[in-house]
Amino acid sequence: MAAKILSCDQDKIAEISGAVGALSVFTRAAELTLNMTGDAACLKEMCQAVICEIVLWRHQQDDIFVFNSNITDNMWSVNNLNIELVRFLQLYVCKLPTQLEDAQWDFILCSLVAWVQSCQESQESLGSTTDIVSQSLCSETSNLLSSIAFCMRNIVEQQADAFPDNLLSEWQEFFSQGAYETLLSMFVWLIANQDVTKQTIGQDYLVACMGLALTGCSVEHLKNHQLPPKLIADDTSNLPDEQQTLLNYLCPLLLCGNRAVQLTAYRLLLSVMPVLASFDENKDQDKDEVSRSPPVALMTVMDTSSAGVEHILTEVVVGECLIIEPYSEECPVTMAYLLSWKLVLEFFKGASPELRVQYATFLRDSSAVHNLMINLYRIMPENPTIHLKDNLTSQPPTNRLSSSKNLFGEEPLLDIKGHSTSLELRHLACSVYHTALQDLPAIIRQWWTSQDKRTTAVVEKFTTKYVSPLLYTQEIQAVQGQKTTFKNMLIKARPNTREVVATYTVEDFSMELVITLPTNHPLGPISVECGRRIGVANTQWRNWMLQMTTFLQHQNGSIVNGLSLWKRNVDKRFEGVEECMICFSVIHGSNCQLPKLQCRTCKKKYHNACLYKWFSTSNKSTCPLCRNLF
Repeated sequence: MAAKILSCDQDKIAEISGAVGALSVFTRAAELTLNMTGDAACLKEMCQAVICEIVLWRHQQDDIFVFNSNITDNMWSVNNLNIELVRFLQLYVCKLPTQLEDAQWDFILCSLVAWVQSCQESQESLGSTTDIVSQSLCSETSNLLSSIAFCMRNIVEQQADAFPDNLLSEWQEFFSQGAYETLLSMFVWLIANQDVTKQTIGQDYLVACMGLALTGCSVEHLKNHQLPPKLIADDTSNLPDEQQTLLNYLCPLLLCGNRAVQLTAYRLLLSVMPVLASFDENKDQDKDEVSRSPPVALMTVMDTSSAGVEHILTEVVVGECLIIEPYSEECPVTMAYLLSWKLVLEFFKGASPELRVQYATFLRDSSAVHNLMINLYRIMPENPTIHLKDNLTSQPPTNRLSSSKNLFGEEPLLDIKGHSTSLELRHLACSVYHTALQDLPAIIRQWWTSQDKRTTAVVEKFTTKYVSPLLYTQEIQAVQGQKTTFKNMLIKARPNTREVVATYTVEDFSMELVITLPTNHPLGPISVECGRRIGVANTQWRNWMLQMTTFLQHQNGSIVNGLSLWKRNVDKRFEGVEECMICFSVIHGSNCQLPKLQCRTCKKKYHNACLYKWFSTSNKSTCPLCRNLF
C-alpha cells in the first residue's frame, strides 16, 4: 500500500482507487502493527516515506487540501482524502512522534489550524443530520488536536532533545491558541443551535471528539478566550468580564442532557476554578461581612439541579441507595448536581483561609451543605467496595477495576467518550463526599452533631468504616510529604498512632503539641495534648492549647492548614500584636480576622465576632474591659 501511495498519479490522489483507498488501508494496518510490536523498523521507514509524499502533495497540488474553506464547497472525494490524511497524521503523532522532522512538524501544525478553520467555516452544516462528511472531518480534526496536545504535554516536555528546537514554545504560543479559540467557539455555537439530546450517532461522536480535544486547552487560553460577551446585569461578582463570560457560557452546559457536553463543561471549568477566588482577595468589603457566595453562575446550576435531585430522592430514606439508571431523565440532573459540587469544592480549595471562611459560611447558611449530605446518603452505595465480578457488567473492558476497590480510594474516570453507568454516578457521589470531608470538615462536623440519632449513627458508621481511614492516612502523608517549611516550627507525623507533632521554637521559648486524629475523622473532635515546653508560663500555655484546639475544630482545611494558622497567631503574639481581650487570641479561630474594633476609652481591640457575641449575650453595649460605652 505504501508503494501505491508513493507512485500514485497526481490526478488520482483523491480517488478511492488511487491514494485514498491505499492510505486508508495503510493507516489501519500500520496502527495494528505498531500496537502489537511497538518497534517495526521497516514500517517506520514506510511511514516516513508516506509523510514526505504528503508534504510534497501540499506543494504540488494545493487544491486537494481542505484548508481555510467551507467543507461543503469541495467534492466528496477531496473531503474523503482529507479525512484519511488527518487519520494518518494522528497515527504518526501518537506512535512515531520522535521520527518527525522540523518541516514535518510545521506541516502538521499548520494543517491542523487550517483544518480547524475549515470546520468553523462549515459549522452550519455540522448541525445537519445528513452531512456526515463534514462531521467526520471535524471529528478526526478534533482527534488530531487531542493527540498533538497529549504529545506536547507528556512526551515533548520530557524528551525535549528528541524534538526540534522551539517546537513546544511554538505550539504553546501560536498554534494551540488559534486551534483552541476556534474549537471552543464552534463547540459553544453547536450546543446552542441544536438539540443535543436528539442527535445522530455521528453528531454524538462529533460532540465527544470536540469535547475531549477542548480538555487539553490551557488555563491561559481559556482565560483569553474570544467568545462574545455574555454578562448578567445584576451580577455583583468581582470576576473580570472575560471570566464571567466564560462561566455564563459553560456553567449552563452542566445541565445539558448530553453526557459528553456535561463532562466537557466540567473539565474546562475545573481547570479555571482554582484561579477564580483570587479575584475576591482585594475586594473592598464591609468589616461585618462574614458570608460570600461562590460564582453565581455555578450556584445557579447547583440550585437548579438540587431541586431536581430532591424531587428524585423524595421517598428515599437516608442510608438507603437509589440506583439511578443510565440514560434515564434523572441521570443528567444528578450528574449536574454532583459535578457542580465538585467544582464548588475545587473553587473553595483555591481560596485563601480568610475567603474560605466566608464561602463556607454561605454554603452552611444557605443549607447547601445540609442538602448535599442528605442527598449523598441516598445516592452512595451502602457498600462502596466493588468486586471484580460485580463490575464486569457495569463497565466496558477498558474501564473495569482490576480487583476489589473502595470507591473512595480513587477518582471516577468520567471519560468524555465513555458511556454512562449507574456505578459511575455512585462513584461520583463517593468522590464528592470524600472531597467535602477533606475541604469542609468543620461544617460537616457541625452538621453531623445537629442531626437526629438515626442519621448520626448511619453517617458515623459509614464514614468510620469506609472514609476515615483514607482521610487520616492522607493527612499523615501530607505532613510527611509536605515541601513547605515553616520558620520556627517543625512538624512530624506518627502514622501508627494517627498523631501529628508540632514543635514551635523562638528565642528561649520551646513548646510541643501532639495532635491526635479520631478514628471517625473528621466527625469526631481532634485531640490536642501537651508535649515538652521550655520557658512558657502555664497560663500562656493553656491559652495556646485552647487556641490550637479552636483552630483545628473550626477551620475548613487540612491539619497543616490549622497548624499554619496557629503559628501565624503565635508569631503575631511575639511580634507584639495585641490579643483580643475576649478570646485572648490574635487571629480569630473561625474567621481568621485580626482584632480591629478599638475601645475609645481603654484603647483595647477586639474581634468583630467576639464583640458582637459579647453585646448579644450581655445585653450591654459596654467595653468588656473598662465597662465604658463602646
